[in-house]
Amino acid sequence: MTTRRWLRGAAAAATLMLAVGCAGEDGGDGAREAPRRGGTLVIGLATDLGTLNPLVTADRFGQEVSGELLFLPLVRYDTTLDYIAALAESWELLGDTGAVFHLRRDVRWHDGVPTTAEDVVFTIETASDPRTTYPNASYLTHWNGAEALDSFTVRVSFDPHAEPFAGLPFLSIVPKHLLDTIPRERIRQAAFGRAPVGNGPFRFLDFRANDRWVFGANDDFPDGLGGRPPIDRVVMRIIPEQASQVAEIRAGTIDLALGAPAAEFVRLDSLPHLRGIARPSRQYFAIAWNNRHPPLDDPLVRRALALALNRERMLTLRHGYGVLAAGPVPSFHWAYPDDVEPLPFSPDSARALLASRGIEDRNGDGRLELPDGTPFVIHYFAPTNNAFNRDMAELVRGDLAAIGVTVDVRGMDYNTMIADVTGPRTFDAAQIGFSSDFHLNFRDVFHSGHLDGDLQLAGYANPRADSLIEALERTPRREDAVPLYAEFQRLIRDEQPWTIIYYYPDLFIINERVRNADMDIRGAFTSLGQWWLEDGAPARSDSAVSSRSPAPEPAG
Repeated sequence: MTTRRWLRGAAAAATLMLAVGCAGEDGGDGAREAPRRGGTLVIGLATDLGTLNPLVTADRFGQEVSGELLFLPLVRYDTTLDYIAALAESWELLGDTGAVFHLRRDVRWHDGVPTTAEDVVFTIETASDPRTTYPNASYLTHWNGAEALDSFTVRVSFDPHAEPFAGLPFLSIVPKHLLDTIPRERIRQAAFGRAPVGNGPFRFLDFRANDRWVFGANDDFPDGLGGRPPIDRVVMRIIPEQASQVAEIRAGTIDLALGAPAAEFVRLDSLPHLRGIARPSRQYFAIAWNNRHPPLDDPLVRRALALALNRERMLTLRHGYGVLAAGPVPSFHWAYPDDVEPLPFSPDSARALLASRGIEDRNGDGRLELPDGTPFVIHYFAPTNNAFNRDMAELVRGDLAAIGVTVDVRGMDYNTMIADVTGPRTFDAAQIGFSSDFHLNFRDVFHSGHLDGDLQLAGYANPRADSLIEALERTPRREDAVPLYAEFQRLIRDEQPWTIIYYYPDLFIINERVRNADMDIRGAFTSLGQWWLEDGAPARSDSAVSSRSPAPEPAG
């Protein structure tokens, strides 16, 4: 079954775990066994997490690890995407301009200090400060401030907004006593990101750059939030090559492969000790065109480049696990406009559009020149951590070469690329995976007010896009929002600040010894605090790590 069928129903089935050939998690009748305590879970990651400071990480799994394992937000999403208690055990709305949150009194930081309202206020103020460069800052643009009424009560105020709590499940609360002495413009570089002190179900133990992260169960995690996890340790190993992850999951040296290639998915699922999980996700594969660099500042040039890409062929690299995209409104969202189709593959139309902008082959060598006579060359940044990314970059190079555009593929490791596209931005085009939000917040990625933000990679600035984003933030009724979403989708499809190629599901392979491993569209690690190991023993590669002492706490 391909995600052409899966993704359409993902919103209605947000809790669905799509496991190939699996009758039930704990047996054919779906009965649950009592969890066993102990052992080490080993997970294979394709890239290093970089930093686990929730205020600065923009990495998809970095955000999941910090938000699900190490830290608590005020509220979380449940399986129907309603808000449920986390650090805040209850709250009351103050009309449409504020709320009061009542915090749990039994949550402590991993160094033993209580988590209080002062931490919440500090987190909100720091995330809202532009000097921090919090990646999801646009979630807080309508917030006007936070105040500690007492040690466990926080009042926040905000402007009327269609979804005032939308960013709270992604904003993990951080410890004021460890971060308040660090200048906010230096929080990104602070050692805290590589030795975080959280308050979640797992605590940080060890980090080795480009090798592994190690976390241990938090013995003091409150029973009201799930209590101490059954698993003693979680080791996340960095294994860039998909082939290596496949070999290790087959051999049992890792328990969960997060980078399973589509070509191997069904075959691995057929092995008796492994299970395949094809999970609806919010991920899409895209090319960010640097709108700051001429001629990529011209929407017609970007549209021409998109028309030259054979996206159906690109989808074959995922063996059909995906659905072509027209824009940033995903096909599983209630606002998806069926009448806004993806751009077709049309090299002739691409050449004609470029010629209309004065970009043509002037000397008969088969390569296009700009109006000033210089060659049209695109410096294309791509991560080279696995064969899929390398193959995709070559497909892009070949498609654009077919219309005369020279593509200089600059392969690099993932974190080096992210440092450029969120910093100096020397790239012309960047090949990247991205994630849509549950409550489709386009401000960080497409609004001109965030041109310096981490997620505004393309540097897109369009007054109509800005006005649509702002109107959507003020429109709570779905029937009123649908035409606004449709116009926004059409605008991005036509102007191509990003070429969003396709949405794709997560394809994970997990060892059958891992039990209770429910996954859904919220994330891979949403329930990891309740997973347990059938044999209560570490995976075979981890005997050295499982005996290591905890790392010292960071100095701040």
